[in-house]
Amino acid sequence: MSVPDITSILTVVLLSVTVWASLKALKETRAATEAARNSLDLTKTYGEAQTRAYISFWDGHFSDIEDGKPIEVTIGFRNTGNSPCFITAASIGINVAQGPLESIDQMPALAPVDVLGTNEHGPGVEWSRSIKTKRALTADEAAKVISGEYFVAVSCLTRYRDIFGATHSLRVDAYRRPNGSARQPQLTTLALPGATGED
Repeated sequence: MSVPDITSILTVVLLSVTVWASLKALKETRAATEAARNSLDLTKTYGEAQTRAYISFWDGHFSDIEDGKPIEVTIGFRNTGNSPCFITAASIGINVAQGPLESIDQMPALAPVDVLGTNEHGPGVEWSRSIKTKRALTADEAAKVISGEYFVAVSCLTRYRDIFGATHSLRVDAYRRPNGSARQPQLTTLALPGATGED
């Protein structure tokens, strides 16, 4: 075998090793790039979760139960997140039904009323919405609500958008505690999934 043949073979071997090493380096670079992208996605997800708006229930009370007057309920909210929230829908339903209410599953059907109001609330801002029954209570109904034979049920659903464009929901179910203070509702809060499946 001549020197040029040996040189050609060595060149081919060296070229093959170079191509193999280049392909291996390319594969490792792609893996590193994918890992960096995954890390960036995770950082973005955590960053949005720490920055976005969160609406929470913070206060609620019923008006005094009196003969000849409608019942009014006020539900208060707070943006406990770190950026503004934009309310896209808000409704409250109220009803008087026979009780006592022992489970959230016994909540009567409530016809919701739109109570949207101001739709942008910054971090730490508190606001409230109120609704009254459509008619005044009779003396008999007022006595039965006060005794606990009837209960006042309220359901509020608020949908809001955060600064990242994701939609979220908060549902508050409240009812007047039998034999309790007229201004002391017993509350149960339930989170409902928003359009993005969050909350």
